[in-house]
Amino acid sequence: MTYLASCGFKCKATEITRERGRKYVSAHPNLSWGISDGVYLERFEALDSYDVAISDQVIEHLHPDDLYEHFKGVFSILSSGGKYIFRTPHRYIGPSDVSKVFKCDRPMGMHLKEYTYQELKELLERAGFKDIYAVLRIPMKITQLFGIYVKPKASRTYLDYLCAVEKLISLLPRQTFRRKAARLLMLILFSSSIFIIAQKE
Repeated sequence: MTYLASCGFKCKATEITRERGRKYVSAHPNLSWGISDGVYLERFEALDSYDVAISDQVIEHLHPDDLYEHFKGVFSILSSGGKYIFRTPHRYIGPSDVSKVFKCDRPMGMHLKEYTYQELKELLERAGFKDIYAVLRIPMKITQLFGIYVKPKASRTYLDYLCAVEKLISLLPRQTFRRKAARLLMLILFSSSIFIIAQKE
């Protein structure tokens, strides 16, 4: 947020406690801090008041039963045309929390649930979002190999591709096999983390 504020954007970051948020308070005039529960955002912010909402590695820490309410809350505070941009670990690559140290097949630590593109797409649509895109990023190893930089691109077609790949992977009987398949498919534009942009009409 500090970077975006330094670029001239008016930003507000949130934390779930005053104590945690206070240590990040910046003297930057474009950056402020607030408190929210991370779920019912409409209780803490004015409706239709934000052009963009961003979360990075957040939703996997919410209780799965709260995710729909979180998406509804984000939708309600976005203005018309506003975008929700977020990243979260992909279920088929994970678990991505401490559970992987103990060789668990699912998150059992700080991540309450890790998701697939299809699950998130359906929840976002239920929450009111109509325009949903996956962000296509060419892996850094490939760009370094060829000495080129390709700007990330938001694409519905790429989202459809990822959902189709997930359906194929889901046919495998165990998470261990799914993880291996997903890592192999990372060579053909399957990412280790979900990166979505959902836009309010």
